[in-house]
Amino acid sequence: MKKRILVMLSLIIIMLFLNACSETATDTIQFIKFEMFDGKVTADIPKALELMSDDRIKELYTNKSEMPRYVFINDDETVSIAFTKTEIETNPEMLELLHNVSYIHLQKSDEIEDVIDEGFEEINGNNVGTLKYINNDDTKVYCMRVHGILENKVFKVVYKYSEGHSEEWSEIEAVLRESLSIYAKEIGNL
Repeated sequence: MKKRILVMLSLIIIMLFLNACSETATDTIQFIKFEMFDGKVTADIPKALELMSDDRIKELYTNKSEMPRYVFINDDETVSIAFTKTEIETNPEMLELLHNVSYIHLQKSDEIEDVIDEGFEEINGNNVGTLKYINNDDTKVYCMRVHGILENKVFKVVYKYSEGHSEEWSEIEAVLRESLSIYAKEIGNL
């Protein structure tokens, strides 16, 4: 009888240990829903990331037409999520064309080492172009771009993380994609 109880206790301890070891990054990282662009865009952002100051954004992003309005970054600046509403007017048909041109341009440049995923998908009721690739740089940087429409303008999300963060941050990418909402209903076609 004692052997049976010891075996059962051992099995329970092993199961508890295995369950604790199976936690993923998204089980341990806390998120906060962040509203941007007067509440027209929302996304779940890891609490570990901080909102970059406007001065720092201007320092890092010199191309004013491509300058993001919101950038969330970790302490050592190896993980970032940038949200940009450009001045480029668009509609759903033009968005697909712009996405394809962007993809072709990146393929022809030396910027991309490998394309992981590319296409159009629906995220929370909005058709968006997605492009996931690895930068061709000294350090591998994984990038995910999402192109959408906000108030008849091209809207972009660029999420980057360095190779050392790939395991945990690739899981966070999934949370970001699932939580991203672009409220574009006022423009009709979406």
